[in-house]
Amino acid sequence: MWKYSDGLYLGDVFYFKNKMIKNDSIYQDNKPKYFIKTYIGYFGYPTEMIIKDVESAREGRYIGK
Repeated sequence: MWKYSDGLYLGDVFYFKNKMIKNDSIYQDNKPKYFIKTYIGYFGYPTEMIIKDVESAREGRYIGK
C-alpha cells in the first residue's frame, strides 16, 4: 500500500497486488499516462514511489506503508 505524500495527486492510497513494483507505467487508453519509479529501503522493500505524468512531467510522491 502506498500513501500520498506530496506533489502530483492521483488519490490518497494506491494498492498493487505485486509487492515488488519496480520501474513501470500506468496506462490510460492504451497509452502510457504515468511512469512509476520506486526506491528500495534498508530491508530490501520499496519505501518511496515517484509517479511522473508523461505529458506535463509533474511528479507526485507516495510512501510505502
